[in-house]
Amino acid sequence: MAGNSNPNPPHEDFFPFDSPNLAYAKCVPKGNNQKVFDDIKTFVAGFPGPGLVGSIASRHLAYELDLEVIGFIRSPLIAPQATFFDGLLAYPYRMYGKKGFDLGILVSESPLSERAHFYIANALLDWLEKIKAEELIVLDGYSASSDNQEAFFIAEPEIRDRNKSPIEKVKLAIPEYKNQLGTGYVGGIAGALLNEGIVRRSIVSFAVLAPVVNPRIPSPKSASKLIEFVNSYKSVDVDIESLLDHSKRIEKNLDEFARKQEKIDIMDKTRKDIGLYY
Repeated sequence: MAGNSNPNPPHEDFFPFDSPNLAYAKCVPKGNNQKVFDDIKTFVAGFPGPGLVGSIASRHLAYELDLEVIGFIRSPLIAPQATFFDGLLAYPYRMYGKKGFDLGILVSESPLSERAHFYIANALLDWLEKIKAEELIVLDGYSASSDNQEAFFIAEPEIRDRNKSPIEKVKLAIPEYKNQLGTGYVGGIAGALLNEGIVRRSIVSFAVLAPVVNPRIPSPKSASKLIEFVNSYKSVDVDIESLLDHSKRIEKNLDEFARKQEKIDIMDKTRKDIGLYY
């Protein structure tokens, strides 16, 4: 895949950061990609949440669209582990794009503690504001009784009244999320990113949620529903059959991430219980 030959952050001083409230995370461009940054209007972010659907979908999108690594999110709060697939090393939080293409993608393949969520979310939004991106789409999952259920979108009501709101177009591609109670939540880094989008109001932010039966088991089938949405919304043609054909292999590779996330969750709970979490 283009851009994967040397997916490592450039050597530069990690501190100080440009923004005083981002002392624990920063987006770092790779090389001279300013022209690529200028082209990005829609940014898709997938994280290792329920069923790892966000991570699976975003990585498949980046691969099938032949995007290049254009930057990284660096933070001491990211788990100290390198990821690799088929023997190729890749930095766990990397951004993709290419010249002349208005879609950028964040691929996240490493678990995060709760403490990291705020800083990672703000670092990404700072960067998106800097490159003048117009909209952010967060890919995640929701609890469901069957993975045959539909994918949905959620967004705050106010953005529907803005002139640049994409919601009407979104509705043509995917239904609005509704359940019996009419309420729910998006947790983890995906939730933190949506919350900061609401507060900043500089970028139209919304989430697309795929059904997840067991949040601890990777679900390429559910991730394919997120890809189908991106295909429809952005008028691209990313193949999902290859994702479904290789679902067993993907599940085996990514199941390790799910187990590591569970360990970090347990560590976070332990810190809270003994008063060391802050």
